[in-house]
Amino acid sequence: MNKELLRKINIILVEPRYQGNIGSVARAMKNMGLEKLILVNPSKGDSGEAAKMAYGAHDILQNAETFETLKEVVAPMSFAIGTTRRFGKSRGHFLNPKEAAFNLVSENTSRQCAIVFGREDKGLTSEELALCRFSAAIPTGDLHQSLNLAQSVMIFAYEIFIASGIKNDNQSISLAGRNEIEKMYEHIKETLVNSGFLNRGTPERFMRRFRKIFERGGLEERDVRVIRGICSQLNWMADKIKNNKDFDIV
Repeated sequence: MNKELLRKINIILVEPRYQGNIGSVARAMKNMGLEKLILVNPSKGDSGEAAKMAYGAHDILQNAETFETLKEVVAPMSFAIGTTRRFGKSRGHFLNPKEAAFNLVSENTSRQCAIVFGREDKGLTSEELALCRFSAAIPTGDLHQSLNLAQSVMIFAYEIFIASGIKNDNQSISLAGRNEIEKMYEHIKETLVNSGFLNRGTPERFMRRFRKIFERGGLEERDVRVIRGICSQLNWMADKIKNNKDFDIV
């Protein structure tokens, strides 16, 4: 187990409804060496219930941070993985818990990363999933696919714990941060609109597909630099054409 690595991995619960679930999640985290719990707009309730279910993990509860929105939590992080059960053709590839854990422990920057769990009754919204670099799901049998929140956290936490003890051969990889990636997407959208490829009024549907394509394997910092360099060159060429100026294509 790599304790230093595990300290960079956050468990985020978005609008958890029951204090008992929060306590159970804290205990699952403690079992697997995870320390950082973040709550996004949690419902108010009997904190004694959380403490009762968090047997041996009261320090995690006491140190848990609370935020109003998921966006403000993940903005400074290297990346986040959102968990979901809402499958669909437009949602692209879903990581399984082992793949999600590998991506989390492979991160080689000083910035934090996270795995995000949604509401007990309806999970994460599409907008919240869009803030995450990857989507992940737990394979289940067809007869009953619903998992308790703490059960879901335990499955991912176990895989993270196991992966943290496996030597990673890609230590030199530095994944791009969320802010850099969002700036890249804005640059891409600007370029595609400027070139006439996208309609200026309705670019978002196509951009959602673009996000799925680019983020399947994770974007490194140099990937973002290359893509933005291409966008800058294409914008320059498009402006030349619009201004009816001669230019050479090498």
